[in-house]
Amino acid sequence: MEISKGATVCNDITIEGTHAVKIGSGSVVSPRCIFRPITGPIVIDQNNLLEERSVVENSNPSGEPLRIGSYNHFKVDSYICCSAVGQGNICEPKSVLSKGSVICK
Repeated sequence: MEISKGATVCNDITIEGTHAVKIGSGSVVSPRCIFRPITGPIVIDQNNLLEERSVVENSNPSGEPLRIGSYNHFKVDSYICCSAVGQGNICEPKSVLSKGSVICK
């Protein structure tokens, strides 16, 4: 896991996979978040907020990175398994961003 200067990542997160996870500056990763870089890396840009128990999974068949832009807010129990997320999105509690979808790219 690569954590940029200025990012805050709690130490009780879980990584389930072999690819890289990169967290951008100003981002906050709350307790019990799970990262699953199964088929490719996960790249989270700056100033994102992942609340408790959010899951970010890259299972894109292409092996491309799952890229999440800046200024996104993923509330409690969000499940992110899409191809890409743009900037400035708010996902309410228990939101599901399904495989193959692209959110505001």
